[in-house]
Amino acid sequence: MSDQQRIELALDMIRKGVQAEDTAKVFMAFAPEILVKGKNVEQKANLTRRLQALFDNSSARKMSLDRPFLAREDNPLRFSNFWDFDILDPRITIKGDSAIVECELVLWGALRDVRSQGAGRKVSERFIFISPPKVQPATVPEGSQRFPAPPPGKNLTSGKRGWQLVGFENLVAFLENQVKADSTLKKKAQGEKR
Repeated sequence: MSDQQRIELALDMIRKGVQAEDTAKVFMAFAPEILVKGKNVEQKANLTRRLQALFDNSSARKMSLDRPFLAREDNPLRFSNFWDFDILDPRITIKGDSAIVECELVLWGALRDVRSQGAGRKVSERFIFISPPKVQPATVPEGSQRFPAPPPGKNLTSGKRGWQLVGFENLVAFLENQVKADSTLKKKAQGEKR
């Protein structure tokens, strides 16, 4: 697998995780600390709690599209309220041990934003990935041999390096704002009916 394919796989895990409302899948490729909007460092555990709370309240979303028919009982999207989430047109730029992904997040079934063109709601996103260097263990088991360290800047597994997401701009806020906005609309509609 190339570095580009590994990053695409991480993006696909985020997409599928949000669609299935599965926080473990969403955060599988995340580093322990994530830079949000280029200024706030958040712990992965805190973001996981925020996203889980969001998924727990996702039934408040108002949809402009009907849920697709999913025949299989075990389909993870069957009871999800974010089945319409997608990551569009990812443009991946890899420079050394870091990569930037410029893309667009979309909720196809969301009520259309008057400022955006086309269906659903969209927001631009920038994901930042790094490939942390693999570290050789300090001690070597008895009877084994240590091989020379690779040259500086080289990963130990040449071409088989892992990628972790260390930054994003809008992912969690975009999803939270959608549920909050729809929840407010729902409360106003219920108040008017009384």
